[in-house]
Amino acid sequence: MKRMIAVALLACMTLFCAACTDNNAEEESSGKISIESSETSSESSVQESSKEESSKEESDKKDDKKDDKKESSAPESSVEESSKEEESSKPEPSVEESSKQESSVAESSVESVVTESSAEPVVTESVQPESSVAVEQPVMGQFSADDMSFTYNNYTISLHDNMQNVIASIGNASSVETAPSCLAINVADDKMYYYNGFMIQTYTDNEAEKVYMIQITGTAASTTKGITVGSTAADIEKAYGLSAATEHSDFMYSYNADSKTHLDFIMESGKVMEIYYTYDVA
Repeated sequence: MKRMIAVALLACMTLFCAACTDNNAEEESSGKISIESSETSSESSVQESSKEESSKEESDKKDDKKDDKKESSAPESSVEESSKEEESSKPEPSVEESSKQESSVAESSVESVVTESSAEPVVTESVQPESSVAVEQPVMGQFSADDMSFTYNNYTISLHDNMQNVIASIGNASSVETAPSCLAINVADDKMYYYNGFMIQTYTDNEAEKVYMIQITGTAASTTKGITVGSTAADIEKAYGLSAATEHSDFMYSYNADSKTHLDFIMESGKVMEIYYTYDVA
């Protein structure tokens, strides 16, 4: 009997243990399932949260780009609008104000010019225009006793020359005139020999005719320096100089070789009309 009870108790215990193990197994499986479900739910929640975060980041980036675009476009428009507002807000200068400004500028420029001119005198130098051809300055000539002669047909005739020698060189005169001598009384008459464009007057010295006056009235004869009827005052000054002239005016240029020997140019309208060589015999 006791044995049967013990067996029954053992059987009951084994059943109880089996039931306990089954319960434990069920509880473990349910725990595992719950843990796995919690893990899967947490993983899904994490994935969802990461997706949400990434979507938020992308939307934030898009928003940032839009904001950047708005900000980049906003300053330009605002600057343009502000400049337009400033230009529209600026009052236009009146005619009186502009004229005052122009007059003040003119006065300031005049004052600056006055101060500069009063500070230092400005010396302006005349600039000669450059030219390929050098301007020849007039050369002033000189006068001497050798200039008391003239040329005709390449022959030189001077005061005090023997008239017979002159005739032998240039030929006979076209006409000859005589006149009482003005040099002395009871002497031979003077003679005047007329040639083409000039006249030679002689006096008698020891029975020889000497030249003591020459008158040139045409272009056939000229001085030894080339001055003839029609030459200008500048030509005379270039040939004989101006400082040596004892007289120079619009009517006459006079040169003296000595106290008795003279060369005179009779002028009219700035040109030579007559030339005289004279020697004071008395």
